[in-house]
Amino acid sequence: MNPRVLVTYATWSGSTGEVAEAVGETMRAGGTGVDVLPVRAVETVDVYQAVVLGTPVRLGKPHNDALAFLRRFRQPLASIRTAFFIVCLTMMKDTPDNRCTAESYLDIVRRQAPEVQPLATGLFAGVMIPERLSFPLNKMMAASKDMPRGNFRDWAAVRVWAYELKKVLLE
Repeated sequence: MNPRVLVTYATWSGSTGEVAEAVGETMRAGGTGVDVLPVRAVETVDVYQAVVLGTPVRLGKPHNDALAFLRRFRQPLASIRTAFFIVCLTMMKDTPDNRCTAESYLDIVRRQAPEVQPLATGLFAGVMIPERLSFPLNKMMAASKDMPRGNFRDWAAVRVWAYELKKVLLE
């Protein structure tokens, strides 16, 4: 029987969903069954051998939908192999200080369901394209001259992590 993996994500403007799709695509190689779904579409986790949860981080806070997913499924996830990843501009530069900051965002995620112990975590840079943001946030970001703009995702790093993750979660 082929193992089934759920890659689920919250997103504000689509960037984290695109990272989740890349993770799912990489994990499918070799015949693994992978479903990639937004957290709001997940009805059960009981049919999966592993679950990967992704969340964007904005202004130091993970997406509320990702946190709600963890609270909702905390009991079954406690006995399923899990991994978490975040997408944030902090990782635009992969430095030890930035990794430490990004890990602190994951601490917020972990506190939602301390009994869920991820076997792996991924820290990825995100996207800042003002046109993809909600109107109020777009206006706020437009006022900030220091805010970097662009797509900072490292697709090779995402795929390497997903390839290694498959070994961690399923072997």
